[in-house]
Amino acid sequence: MRNGWDQVEENNEHCRRELQRAVEQLGGKVDPAQLFTTAELIIQAMSGPWRYFHTPEHIFEVGKSGDAIEVIAALFHDLVYVQVDQWVSVNISRYVAPFIKESDGRLAILEQWQLPDDLMFEMVCEIFGFASGHKLQPTAGQNEFLSAAIAQSVWNMP
Repeated sequence: MRNGWDQVEENNEHCRRELQRAVEQLGGKVDPAQLFTTAELIIQAMSGPWRYFHTPEHIFEVGKSGDAIEVIAALFHDLVYVQVDQWVSVNISRYVAPFIKESDGRLAILEQWQLPDDLMFEMVCEIFGFASGHKLQPTAGQNEFLSAAIAQSVWNMP
């Protein structure tokens, strides 16, 4: 019988394999340390105590087609789920902190003068139709936007 730690390690390993395969399929290379850290980040976020649907099992099911883009989208989708998790964990907040702020209990994209020069983040904003100063709405793409911002940020961090 497996204990909870065994399941977490099994999910981490599965995530590492899927992520590495997808990145390589797209012609990229992944540093093993970055791969380990990213997989751990994904599984930890998806294994929160209030997660009943957006779990590791769910992301593996969504990404089972094997298509690299779908796998990466599946692994990172709803990494942030504020309404369920009740917060943005410290481990994932460091990836979006350069781009967002909290004010009066709501999240917003920083003003243009406060944002780092980051083409990838700008592309994520464009995809979602958001701009600097935009106040994020829990029911209007907030979680998906933050999850995408984390996905792009993971690969840009030193």
